[in-house]
Amino acid sequence: MIDTSTAYREAVTGTTRRTRLRIVVDISDPDLTYTGVSATDQSAVSVPEQLHDKEFELARFSTLELNRWLLDGTFAIFDDQYEAGGAQIGGVSESKSGADGSLSPALFFEQQFTNSAILQVCAVWFSADEVDGRPVDFTVSVMQNGSAIYSKAFTDNTEDHVTLTGFTVYNPDAIRITITKWSTPHRRVRIEEIIPGAYERWDDNKVTDLTVNMTADPSCVSLPYGTCALVIDNTGKTFEPRNKDGIFQSLQERQGIEVLIGVLVNGAYDYKGAGMFYQYNGGWKTSNNGMTLRWDLVDILGLLAGREFVPPSTLPTTVTGWVEAVLSMLGSNFTGRHTIDESVAEQALTVQSVASVTGLKCGDMVRYICMATGTWPRAEAETGNLAIEPLWSQGNRISLDNMETYPIIQANEDVAQIIFTLADGNNTQYAVAGNSAASSKSVSVNNPFIKTAATASAAARNMVTQFGGNVFQITGRGDPSTEIGDVATLELDERGATSARVISQSFNFSRQVLSGCATKAVQPAGIFQYSNREQLTEDGTWTVPSGVSVINVVLVGGGTGGHNGNRGGYEQAGSRGADGAGGKIWHNVLIVSPGDSFAVTIGAGGAVGGGAGGDTMFGNYSSGDGRVYTPSYTDVSSGAAFGRTGSFDPLPNTGDGGAGGEGGAKGESHQVKRKDLNGFVHYRTVVDQRPGDGLPGYAGAAGCVVIYYDTPGA
Repeated sequence: MIDTSTAYREAVTGTTRRTRLRIVVDISDPDLTYTGVSATDQSAVSVPEQLHDKEFELARFSTLELNRWLLDGTFAIFDDQYEAGGAQIGGVSESKSGADGSLSPALFFEQQFTNSAILQVCAVWFSADEVDGRPVDFTVSVMQNGSAIYSKAFTDNTEDHVTLTGFTVYNPDAIRITITKWSTPHRRVRIEEIIPGAYERWDDNKVTDLTVNMTADPSCVSLPYGTCALVIDNTGKTFEPRNKDGIFQSLQERQGIEVLIGVLVNGAYDYKGAGMFYQYNGGWKTSNNGMTLRWDLVDILGLLAGREFVPPSTLPTTVTGWVEAVLSMLGSNFTGRHTIDESVAEQALTVQSVASVTGLKCGDMVRYICMATGTWPRAEAETGNLAIEPLWSQGNRISLDNMETYPIIQANEDVAQIIFTLADGNNTQYAVAGNSAASSKSVSVNNPFIKTAATASAAARNMVTQFGGNVFQITGRGDPSTEIGDVATLELDERGATSARVISQSFNFSRQVLSGCATKAVQPAGIFQYSNREQLTEDGTWTVPSGVSVINVVLVGGGTGGHNGNRGGYEQAGSRGADGAGGKIWHNVLIVSPGDSFAVTIGAGGAVGGGAGGDTMFGNYSSGDGRVYTPSYTDVSSGAAFGRTGSFDPLPNTGDGGAGGEGGAKGESHQVKRKDLNGFVHYRTVVDQRPGDGLPGYAGAAGCVVIYYDTPGA
């Protein structure tokens, strides 16, 4: 779940909302490596590595330049080491422009790089802040071995960036900007970005249609990946296949396009990443004589899926080492594009020999790494990185108001058995029962990292938990802060809710409207997670059964009662009462002994009018030591959702907070005019309808205790 504010959640779920699209296009050589920056003279505050980080909006800092020391609260101050604490500074010269803005001698900044096979477009960005100024007269040159192969001069410039096209340079190694005049006198030169390629931001006006499909398989039986179909307005023939000197020839596999979706929040658009997608061979086509261009793109898993893995000369021995070896198949610039949960990052992971992984696909290698470590793979929505991590138990709320139709519910797939071929040197067969012996589906696994029956059993335990149960298919307006893997709280009616893990979702933009977004969420049967589940709803005592040494306990406190609605007035209707918060929830794994007993006290629900819920006790453990979960605490294996905020008529023993009452009706009145015997005019107010009282809120629900445990032989 991508972090959001309360205001964002209200905007996303509001009756009316406004969304926008932003596409960030990076058309540069995916193997390009930046090697350094040279300049005529660089100031001590210059940060040359920021000239290629594609971060914009330079920070304001006070200096001794003319009019750059203003006490208006917008200028920061450098520390004693001239460091800016990570702020965007870019390239800064030591020399300053003259009284007329001239620079004599001319100043230059040069961004150097290697591994660029062809360059047909480049860009230089300056500050958009008038305080910084910008170059007026300058020349941009594409360099090779110290010589300018292509140059373009600019005079009387007023733009904050320039883009050069219409040239072709093979094997360039630098881009240089030489400046002879600045827009502001007595100013240091400031360069924001020097980009060997095209780096553009497109909005709804450029993009005519967009469909993003994100999907995943937590069981690791398969490796689905995300796709993006992007159609842009190409009337200017920016991408023209018939023009051999045009930018179209620079399109290469593995170039990235970032998709962001913005929601209007408090007058400004709050953008959330919907994925990073990449070019692949043959993934484009034009139509209508090139008036539009369609790109069919894939995420980082899509790039890996069919690519052959070539083992390094020295085999890795940890999860991180193997992930980096796999990503290196996409080029050196991809090796760092991963997020690995710290619990498994340095976990030992080995194979029998080089032959064990020779000839495998990179996509299968990713599955096998995750299968052997109890994790699962996905492409992060915000960064596009390959993420290797355990499943989590939180997500967003999908209400009936945000569904175009009621969810379709169908059976999830079953599996009869999982058959492992152990990498023990003998190809030993080891079978693990699935969730349903009657199923016609069996899964065969030949994972080079799984060498023993114990590791196969552990892997099977995680895999089988994703089979059986229910699948919910939802069509709604889309929530850009929801990620694949989230456990969503699904509102199926005003009283009840269930939970399910999101395994696929789509975002569809057409004619600047985001709608028809499909989500698939799975509520698996949870086989092998725990063989027993008990939910306690009354005070009493619970005793640990024979043979049980570990229990997983969830304590759900009583929910707060919803506040009463406010009385209406003659100016407006009364406001709705505040919703009651869900009860606090504490959960942990406890080490116990058979026969241990725990006193159970169930926290009562809060009374109407904002009454607080009571704490649920389990021995010395209390829900009061937990926290409130938003939108709820979810139990995906059982489908239960506990501790919702603002629930209408909450179900018993869920710890749900009650919804606030509706506000009272607006009063109606009118003025009556009459004259007295002396001819004076008087006005009298006639009440047509008195303001209504607010309706009472809903009481909070009592809490409960949920206990999971395994029994021997189960």
